[in-house]
Amino acid sequence: MLEVSSHNPWVCVRSEPHRESFAEGNLSRVGFEVYCPRYERQISHSRRRQIVMRPLFPSYLFVYSSLGLDGMGSLRRTPGVRSLAARDLKSALVPDALISSLRASENHAGCVELSIDQFMRGQTVRVTAGPFADLEAVFVEKHDERRCRILLSLLGKQHSVLLPSHSLERAP
Repeated sequence: MLEVSSHNPWVCVRSEPHRESFAEGNLSRVGFEVYCPRYERQISHSRRRQIVMRPLFPSYLFVYSSLGLDGMGSLRRTPGVRSLAARDLKSALVPDALISSLRASENHAGCVELSIDQFMRGQTVRVTAGPFADLEAVFVEKHDERRCRILLSLLGKQHSVLLPSHSLERAP
């Protein structure tokens, strides 16, 4: 089990939906150190593709106070913060090792690197971009650093297709 320090803890808070940046700014202004891990995702809108940064844990932020638990009193009253992630402050504590691990996996842009090792052979995935967008497929293998092979069911047959890894996500 990971150790949690109660002297200078990280606490997980829940923000209002889609308001992580708003809560992050307000918490910073009050004097907290705030960490909202993000990842890069390619989106396609009106035939334009762009890479955007999305929260790794939507509606959740990690907050640190150099004053320890005593400094967390104003946390719940900060605009943009809905509540603690748990019923009480002690249960919302987050191990320093977790925050360090997330920060260590960030790239030069400050985004957590998600690898395609997250998919397992035979797992159902959903294509998020390109001509096969919104279709479900079966993950076969990692082809190289940027592409992976999937099996798509089209026209009554299974077709092996290479796609960029960023255009796949786990199927719901």
